[in-house]
Amino acid sequence: MIEQPNPVIFYHPDGYRVNRKDLKGRHSAGESFLSAFLAHAAGPDVYALCADLPSFDAFKASVEESGRPLNARNVLRGDVAALRRQGLLYLPQPGIAQEARVRAFLGGTAYALSGVTHTISSRQVLEGIAELLTAPVQPWDAVICTSRAVQDALGELLGQVENDLRARLGATRFQRPLMPIIPLGVHADRYAQNGADRAHWRKALGIAEDAVVILFFGRLSVHAKASPFQLAQAAELAAARSKRPLALLWCGWFNDDFQQRVFMNTAKSMAPSIPFYHADGRDEKARFSVWSAADIFCSLSDNIQESFGLTVIEAMAAGLPVVVSNWNGYREAVEHGVNGLLIDSYMPAHPLSGAAYRYAGGSDTYDQYIGALSQLTFVDVQQVADALAQLAGDQAMRARLADAAKRTIAERFDWKAVMPRYMELWREQSERLRRARAEAAAAPSTWPALDPARIFSGFPSHRLAGASRLAAGALYGRWNDLIKQPGVVVNPAVLTGRETFRALRELFADGETRTVDEIAGRFDKGDAADVIRTLHWLIKIGLLRQISDR
Repeated sequence: MIEQPNPVIFYHPDGYRVNRKDLKGRHSAGESFLSAFLAHAAGPDVYALCADLPSFDAFKASVEESGRPLNARNVLRGDVAALRRQGLLYLPQPGIAQEARVRAFLGGTAYALSGVTHTISSRQVLEGIAELLTAPVQPWDAVICTSRAVQDALGELLGQVENDLRARLGATRFQRPLMPIIPLGVHADRYAQNGADRAHWRKALGIAEDAVVILFFGRLSVHAKASPFQLAQAAELAAARSKRPLALLWCGWFNDDFQQRVFMNTAKSMAPSIPFYHADGRDEKARFSVWSAADIFCSLSDNIQESFGLTVIEAMAAGLPVVVSNWNGYREAVEHGVNGLLIDSYMPAHPLSGAAYRYAGGSDTYDQYIGALSQLTFVDVQQVADALAQLAGDQAMRARLADAAKRTIAERFDWKAVMPRYMELWREQSERLRRARAEAAAAPSTWPALDPARIFSGFPSHRLAGASRLAAGALYGRWNDLIKQPGVVVNPAVLTGRETFRALRELFADGETRTVDEIAGRFDKGDAADVIRTLHWLIKIGLLRQISDR
């Protein structure tokens, strides 16, 4: 039996530091992982591969902050003996292909590689994953997938690359790394709620004590995280149904004034009776205590940049009932009706390769690319409103879901449960490497066209069917005005032209319902994909609505 593995940690402060203005999920995940690793390390030595001495000093500071008698050791690139001895190099990202090429100078059995996915939607990450098939990746290497949806997306991508190599080059053998599913973890005790924090935040923000507070936590970005529009619409409907005072608390950070206007002006116009509040989620006190101010957590992720949903896990650890979109990693933590509520999500099945082409060719930035796809993704607002109204009026239900959520975290997502799974994987990698040591060319590749509608087909829970019936939405009367508001149109390149757009408006002026197929049939066949994509967007912003048969 191989002893507990003690990998070398590839360390750069950018992957682990949370005291920053541009805080992202991968930074929080990196800090949380490192503290958990140090808490579980057998010691007495822990190793880091750093690019420079300031980076190693930062690693050493983290080791000291762990409070454990561990010795931080700096492994230089030239210290081949240490790399061979430890036998494992952990990278806080999935792109192990480049490191495999570096390792090739020492031989494939020098050490095993272990990477982990976070966001997988950027060109850099996708290209790095595709390169796994042409880099000297070995059977003892691994890319940890944080959710089944991520594993499926990477499998779809690698399958396309294999097909390309097979068709063009006659390739018959391919080597993929191990791709186990291990979720991100949390230190659940960091998020324990208490009355003092609740009183502090409600007083500081001016929230009435009898208000039922719906919390969203994360970056406040209409195009890169989650649009606020559907949550605002749902909260307005829920307030009317529940007859309870509701409030929306956005805990996060705006990158600029534009994003602030999107959330606090445009979204607010969709929920005129709901007071909005904002707290800066980058503040360490807020990160761990603001949960106490809330009664419900709601995150309606609609972005391919989201691959796991760390804030959902944090909310569950904090003992909040969660209402979340049925979206990739979210659905792996939340069991509908048991420890939270899942909301149907929709993304076009029609080709989106044009958006990917513009991004790959440099016509669109990464933000424009992910914003274009988010713009076409929507959730069932009626379901959200029903869930919020029910929870607002049923404290016993809130408590039942919250208790179940905390049990889920303790059993599956607390680092006490997750870190042993890392150790189990590293043990398997070490055993494979040991066997390979005891007992050896890749050809060039091209980048195939990638359609995000296929790569990310497993992210949403539903598709808008041709038989789905649509009708004028609650905001139909604001058709001309609403589309001019900040953030409503993120990327017009994936929508219909002006003439077709006007025709869609007139199509619903009579108040009748129509199926998706019927609507698309009114236009040229070549425009069908544009029309159907635009229908998704129109539903998202409330100009149209889906007539649910559930």
